[in-house]
Amino acid sequence: MTHLGFPLVGDSLYGSRVRIPSQASDQVIDALRKFGRQALHATQLGFDHPVSGESLLWTSPMPADIDLLTKALSEDADQTCF
Repeated sequence: MTHLGFPLVGDSLYGSRVRIPSQASDQVIDALRKFGRQALHATQLGFDHPVSGESLLWTSPMPADIDLLTKALSEDADQTCF
């Protein structure tokens, strides 16, 4: 995503240091600085088994750290974009 101009939060390999938006709230700044890994998660993963043809599907809830970060960013966007 970095090559498209959208680095992932916490991506130390392809990203750079944390970039804080200039109008970010203290809550967002704190959440971004404390986030210690890539902000990637699949809530659903599935495929058709190559031998049996059976459709396989796994689901997993959003991890708490990503959920908190998402909420902080969403609340901040609501306050600064409108």
